[in-house]
Amino acid sequence: MGIHRDTLNEWKSRFPDISDSLKIGRENADYIVENELFESCKTRTVTVKKPIKLKKVMVDGKKRLEEERVEYVEEQVVVPANVTAQIFYLKKRRPDKWAVVDGGKKDEFDQTVEDDPITKSLKEEFKK
Repeated sequence: MGIHRDTLNEWKSRFPDISDSLKIGRENADYIVENELFESCKTRTVTVKKPIKLKKVMVDGKKRLEEERVEYVEEQVVVPANVTAQIFYLKKRRPDKWAVVDGGKKDEFDQTVEDDPITKSLKEEFKK
């Protein structure tokens, strides 16, 4: 910004509008990052533009003319889910079920899930 940090801190204390604007900016940035983290937890398909080289050859009697150009085509790409983002999300959103045990040396799924009906049905399915 071209000013010293102390000057900015003084302005924030003297002018509440500056402080409020900076808080809103931080909140907007946090919101964007939160949404991107959530999206990265899911497998999704995105459209990307991919450059391809096209070559056109023209023959006119003895002359051979070649013309090359680059065009962009859209391509659908599957972006796999980010497992690390999923783990982070679950630890923060569901600490009751996703806990760190043994002093943080080992991550372990909380045993309270054993009572979950879906977990019970999956265990029965695997026993067969």
